[in-house]
Amino acid sequence: MRLKFRSGVAIAGLLVGAWAAPLRAQNGTGALDPQCAGGSSTFQDVCQKATDLYRQLAPQLGAVVAGGNATLGQGTPLGLGRWTVGLRFHVIDGSVPDLSQFPADTGAAKRTRFPLQEIPLPLPMVDGAVGVLPSLPFAGFSVGGLDALVNVAYLPNVARGGVTVRVPNGPLKLGYGARLGIFDAPGPWPALSATWIRRDLPVVHAAAAFAANSDRVEVEGLRARTTAWRLVASSSFGPLQLDAGGGQDRASSEMNLYVAIQPPRCTYGPQSCSGRPFDGFAQKVTRSQLFADASVDMRWATLTFEVGRVGAIAIPTFNEFVGGSAGDASWEGALGIRVGTGR
Repeated sequence: MRLKFRSGVAIAGLLVGAWAAPLRAQNGTGALDPQCAGGSSTFQDVCQKATDLYRQLAPQLGAVVAGGNATLGQGTPLGLGRWTVGLRFHVIDGSVPDLSQFPADTGAAKRTRFPLQEIPLPLPMVDGAVGVLPSLPFAGFSVGGLDALVNVAYLPNVARGGVTVRVPNGPLKLGYGARLGIFDAPGPWPALSATWIRRDLPVVHAAAAFAANSDRVEVEGLRARTTAWRLVASSSFGPLQLDAGGGQDRASSEMNLYVAIQPPRCTYGPQSCSGRPFDGFAQKVTRSQLFADASVDMRWATLTFEVGRVGAIAIPTFNEFVGGSAGDASWEGALGIRVGTGR
């Protein structure tokens, strides 16, 4: 008996869209996930497809949350008491599976080929920084200097087309970090700094229901957490400020999934076709990141454009994603504007 899991399309689109070379050898050749292989045979195919979709989408969610530079267009400590605050719109070149014909059997897992659609995945965020320690002169250089970094992610409640997305603990999530100056030399030499920052999303609950057959899917307690370190080189050429760097992102996510399948698609009885067979989805990934910022200082604000590249990682999947795979490298970009005494 076939189950068209279209409710998963709406949830994936809202969760992901509201906010090196690909390693394709792992695509569609992986083994069954242990919790799917050892769980209820009724839900094995649904479990494995949900697992692979989660593996495909969660790393992209982590990448769009982590971003590139910790503060757009800022690569050196601000100086004691100086501050800056800005709004950024970060986007990655995402790939979301086309689930319009999502076949899931109420039985053993079967390999399915999911075509991918290239969709930009955006997220707005507010970033701020304040200088807490000054740099010190040393042999003609300036060394040290420390900034405290903060960021706020915003994700509202959404209800659209039978799908609801709720943020039960509030729509805002606060992050934090620090920037340490390594050295700043006069003349043509670039300044060098190091940053560490944590960015998270608010906890999300999402649900989709179909009036025609009362099938229901719920994502419960979705959490996305990221930490990132960066080395940043900075220099200026007349009115243009350039910052470039690289580093590493570590992203972790987790969620539970509730499914209720109604007759006539379910022939095993209501208790066998509903419940939480997918508790404890979790993923941790580590990826490289390269980026470059170009900033122009206007009279009242600084405007910054960023372009970057998130590195590829190997993520095996049982099902196949046509045209890509989970963990592919992605282009990223951002546009931001900031104000303050440390621009």
